Amino acid sequence: MIKVDLHCHTHHSPDCWTSPRQRVEQALAAGLGGLAITDHNTIDGALEAAAWADGRLRLIVGQETSTRQGELLGLFLQQEVPSGLELRDTAELIREQGGLVYLPHPMAMLAWDRVKRRDHGRIIDLVDIVEAVNGRNFIPRHDAMAWAWGAAAQKALAASTDAHTSNALGRIYQRIEPFEGPADFLDKMQRAQLVIERRANPLYTALTVLYLYPNLWYRRLYRMLYGRSPVRPETPPPQ
Repeated sequence: MIKVDLHCHTHHSPDCWTSPRQRVEQALAAGLGGLAITDHNTIDGALEAAAWADGRLRLIVGQETSTRQGELLGLFLQQEVPSGLELRDTAELIREQGGLVYLPHPMAMLAWDRVKRRDHGRIIDLVDIVEAVNGRNFIPRHDAMAWAWGAAAQKALAASTDAHTSNALGRIYQRIEPFEGPADFLDKMQRAQLVIERRANPLYTALTVLYLYPNLWYRRLYRMLYGRSPVRPETPPPQ
């Protein structure tokens, strides 16, 4: 069995400063055997991380895409999914390229960009995995609601950190048999063991919000003024 985290970010997301190389090293240090990089509206960070992983880690190329009804993750992607589309159209584009559709933080009330409950019905038949535990949610009842809803819908359940900061990996994950490809992965996720070693707490969440969101607006303003991110590009991995 290996430990896998299916939802985390790098500096290719506007609200994170951690580089793809750092994410890979953090995952290895935390004892993870698999990691999905799911930056906002891009797969660039995941592709860079895959090059750095170089077989040391099962690196899943993912993306957290902004739809008109909220955020939706794709796993095992081959190409970027455009943002700003209808929720169902986004899910179908993920499926068309052989990816898996992952619904993040479906009941976490403090996740402002979540897909709201009123829209769950329009997407549930295309969802492969429901995030039953989100590492940035400090209200256990919300995770319990997500867990119960996903189980009732007979979907694979996941526990992920949704890491935006550098110290989050290894707190929440699933234990799963080693996998090869999306179909095998989804089959083995049905038997995954969800592990919560340490939940977020209100103080941690408040501090990360205070840290992340000023940075988000700073980076957006910087990009508007200078046409590039204030974070230097990652050094290419050795060939």
